[in-house]
Amino acid sequence: MSTVRDLVSAALREINVLASGEAAEAADASDGLGTLNRLMDQWAAERLMIYQDTRYYFTINPGQQDYDLGGTETTQLLTNPSFEGNFTAGLPEGWTKAGVVVPTDETGTVHDGLHSLKLTGAGATSVSHIYQIVHALPRAQITISAWAFTHNLTMGLAVFNRQTSRYYTNNAGIGTWLTCGDVTSLSGPLPFTGPSIADVWQQLSGTLTIQDNNYNPLKIILWNNDAAGTYGFWDQIKVTTTLELPRPSRLDYVSVIDTTVTPNYERPLFGHTFGSWNALSVKSISSLVPTTYYYNPRFPSGRVSLWPVPTTLGLVGVMAGRFLLQKFQSLDTVVELPPGYERMIVKNLAIELAPGYSRQIDPLLLDQAREARAIVKNSNSQQEAMQFEKAALIGNQPGAFNIYSGQ
Repeated sequence: MSTVRDLVSAALREINVLASGEAAEAADASDGLGTLNRLMDQWAAERLMIYQDTRYYFTINPGQQDYDLGGTETTQLLTNPSFEGNFTAGLPEGWTKAGVVVPTDETGTVHDGLHSLKLTGAGATSVSHIYQIVHALPRAQITISAWAFTHNLTMGLAVFNRQTSRYYTNNAGIGTWLTCGDVTSLSGPLPFTGPSIADVWQQLSGTLTIQDNNYNPLKIILWNNDAAGTYGFWDQIKVTTTLELPRPSRLDYVSVIDTTVTPNYERPLFGHTFGSWNALSVKSISSLVPTTYYYNPRFPSGRVSLWPVPTTLGLVGVMAGRFLLQKFQSLDTVVELPPGYERMIVKNLAIELAPGYSRQIDPLLLDQAREARAIVKNSNSQQEAMQFEKAALIGNQPGAFNIYSGQ
């Protein structure tokens, strides 16, 4: 595969700045990299220069209408992660119990704040635990950390993918647990980082990334499997996601996924124009789910506005469109683009660079650059379904128009 340096050198040879076999000097190569990135930035504004439609996901919060695109979104997924909320019916708020483990509210042994969670063993023959179900968006990086204090109990934190029925690891496999206690693994899984020291608060941590187009419910598990009367403590459980939300020049599609039903249901939203959005007399009306959206391509952050304002928990937004083309970080970056792009880049980059070297542009080079761009645009074009008003078929008499008979 070619590098950016290869493309810059090839472009300079097109305008006879370099001879065959010569490589660009450092200053010329650096200028070429800057010019190439400016060219890629301009092409990002041309829809047919972008070769793929991409779906991005964002969390919809009840009562929030506007969502900015052009940065990162960081979200804490857990409810009551520090156990400072209510403790009722033998459980901390937001958590569910499975098995015979005994959870209790602890106010003496805490890492931070006023409360922690004490887990006491009850002689379980298999893993007992408390858990929460959270939803992770595609391409999100998940950071997991927890403070644990084990007295005489084997305990751990697990992340279970309910869709694939597998445990996540921090090195792209299955079976990783956050563990502390007398052992560092259970029947094959590998541990996240974290020491195993009794009667001391210790931090456990790990990261994982959700794959593209996998919208997964995750089960966050705090477990133990030791004898009755053994115990340990948990505090400051953090399961946060960091998700990139790029700014599109335009959006082709926005929808809402309802994760509270099985299977999840995706509902497309109607897009407003500038005029129809501003014609809405009351933009603050609320409803369980939105039915329309408006995209304002502001800079540096675009903004998606939902209407009516959603009030339901468990909604996820989806936006689809053509996003920024690849920008190159260095001259040694490997260029990975579809067929046709390298030739188009070399020919058009040569034209961009020519005035800086006082070179006349060969008419043949201009034709080749236009041809290369046309080939790429033709490859990226997609057939659209024809749409028109049904009333146009009726004319002055009721019924439909037959395109074959002309009547």
